[in-house]
Amino acid sequence: MLLDFLRGDSSLLETLYDMLVSLPGILVALSLHEAGHAYAAWRCGDPTARDLGRLSINPLRHIDPTGFLMMMLVHVGYAKPVPVNPNNFRRGRRDDLLVSLAGITSNLLQFLAALILIFIFLCAALKAVPQDMWQGSARFLTDTADGRYRLAISDVFGVFYAMHTYLIGPYMGTVAGFVYEVLIHYCIINFSLACFNLMPVPPLDGYHVLNDLVLKKSFFASAKAQRIGQGIVLALVFSGLYSRVATKLLYGVLDGAASVMQAVYGALPL
Repeated sequence: MLLDFLRGDSSLLETLYDMLVSLPGILVALSLHEAGHAYAAWRCGDPTARDLGRLSINPLRHIDPTGFLMMMLVHVGYAKPVPVNPNNFRRGRRDDLLVSLAGITSNLLQFLAALILIFIFLCAALKAVPQDMWQGSARFLTDTADGRYRLAISDVFGVFYAMHTYLIGPYMGTVAGFVYEVLIHYCIINFSLACFNLMPVPPLDGYHVLNDLVLKKSFFASAKAQRIGQGIVLALVFSGLYSRVATKLLYGVLDGAASVMQAVYGALPL
């Protein structure tokens, strides 16, 4: 799965399957990210993106072939930048900041929405476990193609990103297991996109945030600065440094989400 791919221990077949289950999440995440920029710009007084048809969730209006291919292969990529004319903003730098944060905010909201849906899946699957499978109140047994596993509630939430194999598939069916895995990838992709775009390197959104809050220079970096920024980004991605840092951050956030899910589940009358 995606976490294995980021660590670099995925086989070719697993990588191809990973690309399949990642595809819906990539299309939706990139489209809503760019639509978020377009919507924020329009609300701030700049209709440029709207007039060019970019205020849309249609992936065909946003996908950049190279950026999309990078997303499929290394799970770090980009869509076609939304055109923005700062001269139309009502409150210049503040509006540029809002537009820059809109895409990142979109990805974080999608990340949270995916976590909520994942939690609902887990609750439904735990509810579907037959009573005679439970051992006491904490553990139950589950059969998969790989054998028979004994799981605790802490196992279910602690590694919820692997529960399509151990819980969702066995108790809710293969289709539900596949949908759950798509959700896991959608969740992780949105988190990755938010982190990627927060890097304070031109032409990424993070540079605009840094510029609007600290540097206070021209709204757009020079062509030379953007080329240098793109070189830095590519070096970080293809050296594996970005993946190592992002994966550690991702695991930390997922561990926190797992603790919250388990606490909420324990508080519900399920």
